[in-house]
Amino acid sequence: GADAPVVLAGGGVRSAEASEELRTFAERYDAPVLTTYKGKGVIPETHPLSAGVLCGATTPEIHQYIADADAVLAVGTDFDELVTRGRTLELPGELIHVTLSPDDLGTNYEPTVGIVADAKPTIAALNGKLPVSDHEAEAVASRLRESVSRRVDELADGETPLTSPGALRAVREAVPDSAIVAAGAGVAVAKHGNYSVSSSSGSA
Repeated sequence: GADAPVVLAGGGVRSAEASEELRTFAERYDAPVLTTYKGKGVIPETHPLSAGVLCGATTPEIHQYIADADAVLAVGTDFDELVTRGRTLELPGELIHVTLSPDDLGTNYEPTVGIVADAKPTIAALNGKLPVSDHEAEAVASRLRESVSRRVDELADGETPLTSPGALRAVREAVPDSAIVAAGAGVAVAKHGNYSVSSSSGSA
Protein backbone atom coordinates (compact mmCIF):
# COMPACT_ATOMS: atom_id res chain seq x y z
CA GLY A 1 0.00 0.00 0.00
CA ALA A 2 0.91 3.66 -0.25
CA ASP A 3 2.99 5.24 2.51
CA ALA A 4 1.48 8.73 2.21
CA PRO A 5 -1.93 8.58 0.51
CA VAL A 6 -4.50 11.35 0.25
CA VAL A 7 -8.06 11.47 -1.05
CA LEU A 8 -9.16 14.61 -2.89
CA ALA A 9 -12.95 14.87 -3.10
CA GLY A 10 -14.65 17.34 -5.42
CA GLY A 11 -18.15 18.44 -6.24
CA GLY A 12 -18.76 15.22 -8.15
CA VAL A 13 -18.88 13.39 -4.82
CA ARG A 14 -21.67 15.70 -3.72
CA SER A 15 -23.56 15.34 -7.02
CA ALA A 16 -23.31 11.55 -6.78
CA GLU A 17 -24.42 11.58 -3.12
CA ALA A 18 -21.32 9.53 -2.34
CA SER A 19 -20.40 10.99 1.06
CA GLU A 20 -20.95 7.71 2.88
CA GLU A 21 -18.86 5.75 0.38
CA LEU A 22 -16.11 8.37 0.68
CA ARG A 23 -16.05 8.18 4.47
CA THR A 24 -16.02 4.37 4.43
CA PHE A 25 -13.16 4.33 1.92
CA ALA A 26 -11.07 6.84 3.89
CA GLU A 27 -11.55 4.96 7.14
CA ARG A 28 -10.71 1.60 5.58
CA TYR A 29 -7.53 2.87 3.95
CA ASP A 30 -6.54 5.28 6.72
CA ALA A 31 -6.25 8.18 4.29
CA PRO A 32 -6.57 11.91 5.01
CA VAL A 33 -9.35 13.57 2.99
CA LEU A 34 -9.04 16.98 1.39
CA THR A 35 -11.96 18.47 -0.48
CA THR A 36 -12.18 21.10 -3.17
CA TYR A 37 -14.29 24.19 -2.52
CA LYS A 38 -17.04 22.56 -4.59
CA GLY A 39 -16.76 19.41 -2.51
CA LYS A 40 -16.62 21.19 0.85
CA GLY A 41 -18.65 19.29 3.42
CA VAL A 42 -18.84 15.94 1.60
CA ILE A 43 -17.03 14.62 4.65
CA PRO A 44 -17.74 16.41 7.94
CA GLU A 45 -14.83 18.73 8.67
CA THR A 46 -15.07 17.55 12.27
CA HIS A 47 -14.23 13.99 11.15
CA PRO A 48 -10.76 12.85 12.32
CA LEU A 49 -9.66 12.19 8.72
CA SER A 50 -10.82 15.55 7.35
CA ALA A 51 -7.67 17.49 6.48
CA GLY A 52 -8.94 20.72 4.94
CA VAL A 53 -10.05 22.35 1.70
CA LEU A 54 -8.10 23.02 -1.47
CA CYS A 55 -8.76 26.50 -2.81
CA GLY A 56 -7.03 29.84 -3.13
CA ALA A 57 -6.33 30.29 0.59
CA THR A 58 -4.99 26.79 1.30
CA THR A 59 -2.10 26.69 3.78
CA PRO A 60 1.46 25.82 2.69
CA GLU A 61 1.37 22.77 4.99
CA ILE A 62 -1.52 21.28 3.01
CA HIS A 63 0.17 21.97 -0.31
CA GLN A 64 3.37 20.37 0.97
CA TYR A 65 1.56 17.25 2.15
CA ILE A 66 0.05 16.78 -1.31
CA ALA A 67 3.45 17.34 -2.91
CA ASP A 68 4.91 14.62 -0.68
CA ALA A 69 2.01 12.17 -1.15
CA ASP A 70 2.84 9.01 -3.06
CA ALA A 71 -0.76 8.20 -4.00
CA VAL A 72 -3.69 10.54 -4.69
CA LEU A 73 -7.26 9.42 -5.31
CA ALA A 74 -9.05 12.40 -6.86
CA VAL A 75 -12.80 11.94 -7.24
CA GLY A 76 -15.23 14.32 -8.89
CA THR A 77 -12.86 17.22 -9.51
CA ASP A 78 -11.66 18.95 -12.67
CA PHE A 79 -8.55 20.44 -10.99
CA ASP A 80 -9.59 23.98 -11.87
CA GLU A 81 -7.56 27.15 -11.35
CA LEU A 82 -8.78 27.80 -7.81
CA VAL A 83 -8.19 24.24 -6.60
CA THR A 84 -4.68 24.10 -8.07
CA ARG A 85 -3.77 27.73 -7.33
CA GLY A 86 -3.17 28.47 -10.98
CA ARG A 87 -1.85 24.96 -11.67
CA THR A 88 1.02 25.40 -9.21
CA LEU A 89 -0.22 22.50 -7.06
CA GLU A 90 2.31 19.66 -7.18
CA LEU A 91 1.03 16.12 -7.61
CA PRO A 92 4.19 14.01 -7.93
CA GLY A 93 2.73 10.71 -6.71
CA GLU A 94 0.51 8.21 -8.47
CA LEU A 95 -2.81 9.80 -9.41
CA ILE A 96 -6.08 7.92 -9.75
CA HIS A 97 -8.56 10.39 -11.23
CA VAL A 98 -12.28 9.55 -11.23
CA THR A 99 -14.54 11.94 -13.13
CA LEU A 100 -17.74 11.89 -15.16
CA SER A 101 -16.18 14.10 -17.83
CA PRO A 102 -13.52 12.54 -20.08
CA ASP A 103 -12.38 16.08 -20.91
CA ASP A 104 -11.10 16.44 -17.32
CA LEU A 105 -8.60 13.59 -17.65
CA GLY A 106 -5.11 14.82 -18.42
CA THR A 107 -6.18 18.44 -18.89
CA ASN A 108 -4.12 19.77 -15.99
CA TYR A 109 -2.60 16.61 -14.48
CA GLU A 110 -1.86 13.35 -16.27
CA PRO A 111 -3.37 10.51 -14.23
CA THR A 112 -1.67 7.19 -13.63
CA VAL A 113 -5.15 5.71 -13.89
CA GLY A 114 -8.08 7.64 -15.33
CA ILE A 115 -11.64 6.44 -14.72
CA VAL A 116 -14.68 7.99 -16.41
CA ALA A 117 -17.52 7.00 -14.11
CA ASP A 118 -19.92 8.15 -11.42
CA ALA A 119 -18.28 8.69 -8.03
CA LYS A 120 -20.67 6.63 -5.90
CA PRO A 121 -20.32 3.17 -7.51
CA THR A 122 -16.65 3.77 -8.29
CA ILE A 123 -15.63 4.52 -4.71
CA ALA A 124 -17.71 1.56 -3.55
CA ALA A 125 -16.01 -0.69 -6.11
CA LEU A 126 -12.52 0.46 -5.11
CA ASN A 127 -13.24 -0.14 -1.44
CA GLY A 128 -11.66 -3.48 -0.58
CA LYS A 129 -9.67 -3.73 -3.82
CA LEU A 130 -6.54 -1.83 -2.75
CA PRO A 131 -3.79 -2.74 -0.26
CA VAL A 132 -4.46 -1.48 3.27
CA SER A 133 -1.74 0.22 5.32
CA ASP A 134 -1.55 2.15 8.59
CA HIS A 135 -0.49 5.72 7.94
CA GLU A 136 -1.42 7.44 11.21
CA ALA A 137 -3.71 9.48 9.00
CA GLU A 138 -5.68 10.98 11.87
CA ALA A 139 -2.49 12.58 13.20
CA VAL A 140 -1.69 13.90 9.72
CA ALA A 141 -5.19 15.30 9.25
CA SER A 142 -5.08 16.89 12.69
CA ARG A 143 -1.78 18.59 11.88
CA LEU A 144 -3.18 19.97 8.62
CA ARG A 145 -6.38 21.20 10.30
CA GLU A 146 -4.26 22.90 12.95
CA SER A 147 -2.34 24.73 10.21
CA VAL A 148 -5.66 26.18 9.05
CA SER A 149 -6.71 27.09 12.59
CA ARG A 150 -3.43 28.92 13.16
CA ARG A 151 -3.91 30.79 9.90
CA VAL A 152 -7.44 31.79 10.88
CA ASP A 153 -6.21 33.00 14.27
CA GLU A 154 -3.45 35.03 12.65
CA LEU A 155 -5.84 36.68 10.22
CA ALA A 156 -8.79 37.04 12.58
CA ASP A 157 -6.83 38.58 15.44
CA GLY A 158 -4.97 41.22 13.45
CA GLU A 159 -5.26 44.97 13.79
CA THR A 160 -8.05 45.26 11.23
CA PRO A 161 -11.35 45.64 13.12
CA LEU A 162 -12.97 42.70 11.30
CA THR A 163 -11.28 40.47 8.73
CA SER A 164 -13.16 37.97 6.59
CA PRO A 165 -11.75 34.97 8.54
CA GLY A 166 -12.78 36.71 11.75
CA ALA A 167 -16.27 37.29 10.39
CA LEU A 168 -16.60 33.66 9.31
CA ARG A 169 -15.40 32.46 12.69
CA ALA A 170 -17.93 34.71 14.44
CA VAL A 171 -20.75 33.46 12.20
CA ARG A 172 -19.90 29.81 12.85
CA GLU A 173 -19.74 30.42 16.59
CA ALA A 174 -23.14 32.14 16.50
CA VAL A 175 -25.17 29.71 14.38
CA PRO A 176 -26.05 26.05 15.03
CA ASP A 177 -24.06 23.29 13.34
CA SER A 178 -27.05 22.52 11.13
CA ALA A 179 -27.09 26.03 9.64
CA ILE A 180 -26.28 26.46 5.96
CA VAL A 181 -23.67 29.13 5.25
CA ALA A 182 -23.35 30.17 1.60
CA ALA A 183 -20.66 32.22 -0.12
CA GLY A 184 -20.85 34.41 -3.19
CA ALA A 185 -18.49 34.23 -6.13
CA GLY A 186 -14.88 35.36 -6.19
CA VAL A 187 -12.66 35.75 -3.14
CA ALA A 188 -15.55 34.85 -0.82
CA VAL A 189 -15.46 31.27 -2.10
CA ALA A 190 -11.80 30.84 -1.18
CA LYS A 191 -12.23 32.43 2.24
CA HIS A 192 -15.34 30.41 3.06
CA GLY A 193 -13.75 27.25 1.71
CA ASN A 194 -10.76 27.46 4.01
CA TYR A 195 -11.91 29.38 7.05
CA SER A 196 -15.43 28.11 7.76
CA VAL A 197 -16.04 24.60 9.13
CA SER A 198 -18.76 22.29 7.80
CA SER A 199 -19.79 19.84 10.48
CA SER A 200 -22.09 17.53 8.53
CA SER A 201 -21.81 15.60 5.27
CA GLY A 202 -23.25 17.36 2.27
CA SER A 203 -23.31 20.81 3.87
CA ALA A 204 -21.57 23.81 2.38
